[in-house]
Amino acid sequence: MHKDVAPEARGEWLGTMYSAAVEALDLGALTTYPFPHIVPAKVLSIDKHPAADAPPNWHVVKLAVDAAGTEATVVCGGKCYNVGDLVAYTPVGAPLKGSKTETVQPKDMKGVSSQGIMMAAKELGIEDEPAPAAAAAGDKKGEAKPKAEPKPKAEPKPKAEKAPKPDAAAAAAPAAGDAAAAAGKKDAKKDAPKSSGKPKEERESPNNRIYTFPSTLQVGVPVVQQGRLPDLKDVPADADLLAEHEERKNAVRAMLRAMEEGEAGIKALWDTTKEWSLAEFRSIYKWLGVRFDHDFFESECSEPSRQLVDDYRGKVFHDSNGALGADLSKYNLGCTETLQHMASVCVKASWLVSISPCSFAAVSCRLCVVLQSAWC
Repeated sequence: MHKDVAPEARGEWLGTMYSAAVEALDLGALTTYPFPHIVPAKVLSIDKHPAADAPPNWHVVKLAVDAAGTEATVVCGGKCYNVGDLVAYTPVGAPLKGSKTETVQPKDMKGVSSQGIMMAAKELGIEDEPAPAAAAAGDKKGEAKPKAEPKPKAEPKPKAEKAPKPDAAAAAAPAAGDAAAAAGKKDAKKDAPKSSGKPKEERESPNNRIYTFPSTLQVGVPVVQQGRLPDLKDVPADADLLAEHEERKNAVRAMLRAMEEGEAGIKALWDTTKEWSLAEFRSIYKWLGVRFDHDFFESECSEPSRQLVDDYRGKVFHDSNGALGADLSKYNLGCTETLQHMASVCVKASWLVSISPCSFAAVSCRLCVVLQSAWC
């Protein structure tokens, strides 16, 4: 197909293909509710947490979590939900958000076992958007507030005349009363129960709004399936959409692996389209009047990256949960951060994306030394 693309249209064609690939890998291209492992749960009751030292925003919520009416108890600190609402719920046993190895487990919350998680809108990646149930019904709890009309400027008030100063005896009485009232407030504050430690504005933040679904959804059925888009042409009607999404991501991983391993057909296609991209960039740089002394490619660092891992495995890099990571806990960075941000290497894959910058830095530094010597 790429052989039919006219030279002057190659840049736009590549951009269109890239955009289509990114969209295909977005779960939102398959469903209205791109929230993996989330199910609607119906709120049966909301009670104050019984512990005297529990944060003031904690409530014990009874939920129906499936069509059979199975109940679960959740301790929730969120707001903007009522009895009868269908809330976003992550059940016990589902993968914990942001983790590939941990699952949601029952948790003791000051004497109450919390089974699962009621999800806030922000936890689902939704920012400042009314819940669909509330938006559909025009419910005040989820409805966006219209901007207030600007208030007319008040007429300037005439300056009050200064009152004569009271004598010392008259001033002393109210001052003593004020001091006594302040002392009383201080004692009351000392005796008051401690709050959650979070500022009031944080406890009442829109980020704590529990996400609710329309009442038409089925309790306990994954929302990804219930939100299936009607115009999915190449996806069977009975397909598991999460499985379909994972299959697409696996196809991309396989393609990247084939490129990295130099598979003939894939490598040839990659070389061709890479030159198309570079030609487009060079035309832009020429138009801008910009030039570069050397072009660096991450692909040049694949083999040095592998060698880097082999040389330092067991010294700097250590096996951890199916990946290699550098333990930087002595620098207060920990191992998890390193795995995510600096030195993550999938043992079974050939892509060494996170290690490549190390090799890239070495290559660029060596070249800079050579160029500096030549310029001198």
